[in-house]
Amino acid sequence: NLLDEMMLTGGFMTQSFWLFPRAESLRAAAGLFALAFHGQTDSVVTPARALVLSGHELSEVRPWLMAFLPAPHAERALGVFEGLRYGNLLPMLHLAALISPAVFEGGRATTTKEAIPPYAVYGPALLGIPKEETGVSLGNFISYETGEELPVPYLLSRERMGHFGIFGDSGYGKSEAAMYLLSEMNTRWNLPAVVFDWGLNYRKLLRVIPRGRFFFRSLYPDGPLPVRWNPLQFVADVDPDTQMAMTVDVICNAGGLGERQKGFLRDTLRELYLDAGALTFDPEQQEPVPPPPGARGRTVEELFQQRMDLSRLSLEEVQRLQAEGYSLPPPDELGRIPLRDCSGEVLQKVAVWRSAKVDFAGWYRRLQRLLLEKEARRQVRDIEALQGILNRLGSLAHGRLARMYAAIRPGEQSLDVTRICFPDRVAIFEGGTMGETEKAILFGLMIAQIYEAAGVRYRRRLGSGKGAENFILAIEEANKVVVSPARQQEGQIATTSQLFSSLARDSRQRGIYLMWLGQSPSAFPPEIVSCCMNFMIFRLKIGDDRELLVEVMAKVSSGLVSPEYLMHISRLPVAQAVVVLGRTMDEVLVEPSLVRTLMVAGEAPGDDELEALGK
Repeated sequence: NLLDEMMLTGGFMTQSFWLFPRAESLRAAAGLFALAFHGQTDSVVTPARALVLSGHELSEVRPWLMAFLPAPHAERALGVFEGLRYGNLLPMLHLAALISPAVFEGGRATTTKEAIPPYAVYGPALLGIPKEETGVSLGNFISYETGEELPVPYLLSRERMGHFGIFGDSGYGKSEAAMYLLSEMNTRWNLPAVVFDWGLNYRKLLRVIPRGRFFFRSLYPDGPLPVRWNPLQFVADVDPDTQMAMTVDVICNAGGLGERQKGFLRDTLRELYLDAGALTFDPEQQEPVPPPPGARGRTVEELFQQRMDLSRLSLEEVQRLQAEGYSLPPPDELGRIPLRDCSGEVLQKVAVWRSAKVDFAGWYRRLQRLLLEKEARRQVRDIEALQGILNRLGSLAHGRLARMYAAIRPGEQSLDVTRICFPDRVAIFEGGTMGETEKAILFGLMIAQIYEAAGVRYRRRLGSGKGAENFILAIEEANKVVVSPARQQEGQIATTSQLFSSLARDSRQRGIYLMWLGQSPSAFPPEIVSCCMNFMIFRLKIGDDRELLVEVMAKVSSGLVSPEYLMHISRLPVAQAVVVLGRTMDEVLVEPSLVRTLMVAGEAPGDDELEALGK
């Protein structure tokens, strides 16, 4: 059969010499050769046989081996027709099986993968950034042709700074990239920042931010440097009615509460502020209404008298205001100064002082009393609504959390979150191990106060030529802050409160650069994604998330045009991101780029090191 095959395809006289440095290797190879090269078909009568040369035979063929020539020695065995002692007549297939592994090149393994789709590479000159300009590096470009990192940084100029959307699956580098950006923007541009850390991710900033610029507080009792803050105390730059409405709005949004529950929260909180005398601009606070004749009683009379006292400045308040240089109107016939005669600055100051007595524990007790009234009247819908509210607020009104966020006592100082990062600090608020609803409430209240106070400061600076005070608000797991988990129903568009919609829409005008971080961009309300001018897209595997961000890249997410970008996002390795910087007047510069992102070096500090920093 082999002769017939060679008559059709050709036969090849073949000599194959294998050289080994040791006898053990030679014997092992001889056995392996017989196993490996015995032919592919049953037509092979005998398996391949290795001839181990003796010393005499080796010296006989050495000259031909040294010259890479075939050894011409004749076959001496009877019945063997090949003619050459050291040769074999082989058909084409057997020859290929013998000589194919003769050369094995060591080196990098070659694998097959989909090609990287085209991405742009911009040099500093094309970006319009001179060498001496302090641009912030987003990382180094990656060549889409070779997949290798290029020694070319992607620089962000100050003029192109805008809201950032940083999205990606957990563990692929979005928090590390955000930390690096925050540190560089603070160091190079003196840009302050407030960071809301959902977990324990941003402590490493201590390694690169000078200690005089670093501020850290834990929002949970077991953490280092626990915060002392009364979220219900009015802040200096925000109108009391506005802050009260924002507080109710944030709690309803975080807890997924409805309109009926919102009404209960608003009414009970207003009563608390009135009882504390904190609604100093309110006509009901300035001119208390006497109780109707049928409602007279000791409790009603005492409450009315208390509010009458609070409609005027106390002696202590007058002394404090005078000490701080405020101008006060003359007293009335009773020797007291009525609130209605005071200036807006005085009323705001007094509102801040008096509201320090209002806290979550008192609010919780007021809601409990209302619940008892509803139970006595068997008003089932109201009972269920109030029980839902109490479930949301219970952890903030009891235990160690209640102590951290309690009313401010005389001699204590509550944290003013609205100016905590100025003039050049990076302030980190760590959510840590606290429950998600509590984190969403506290983060939301801080963000609301910062946002509204920034608007007031911006309005005051109009016409001065100074512009707004710029700073960054970086929010980790931001979708959990702006969208209640109870409202994140599958298949529905995420919605948020009016407060966070306004934040996304108007914050840049107020000097705020938002940095939204999250694992699932499709879980964000559309208005938040659309407000972002710059994007860093890390690995995403869920289809809705990828399709949304491919559209952000101005690519087609389906069909035959550019689905390669959709697939590429799902296989991005760690510390690689697709970057889109959209804030520019040059259409060329909005093309997406593939970048190797940078990270802050070093290990995150422990609790003891942070405690020492606070001291």
